[in-house]
Amino acid sequence: MSELADTLTKALIDYGEQVDKLVDEKAKATMKELVSNTKKDAPVNSLSDGEHYRDQISSKTLKSGSHSKSYLWYVNGDKYRLAHLLNNGHALRNGGRIPGDNHITRNAQVAIDNYEREVKEAIQNGS
Repeated sequence: MSELADTLTKALIDYGEQVDKLVDEKAKATMKELVSNTKKDAPVNSLSDGEHYRDQISSKTLKSGSHSKSYLWYVNGDKYRLAHLLNNGHALRNGGRIPGDNHITRNAQVAIDNYEREVKEAIQNGS
């Protein structure tokens, strides 16, 4: 009986480690895709001084443990202030409004949907 328990415990631990690895691989790939897509869809100011908003979009690993990792999408440098304004729009000084283009929201939703689908497939198929 104890051999059966030991075998089952080892199998479950191995399965858990494999799932952790697969989920982390999918999360890393999804973050890379999100950064790439938001850079591609981000607006460009042709009058800029050389530092473009889209060039400052990046990601990093926040928390790295044996069973968990977190990834953060962010805008580096001084251009971080533009993210909300460009995505959601803003009011003009003399009245009126500039609409946002939702480049962050749109790409984040696609990334989340793809990530959920890929993780479900990876867990079901074991690969």
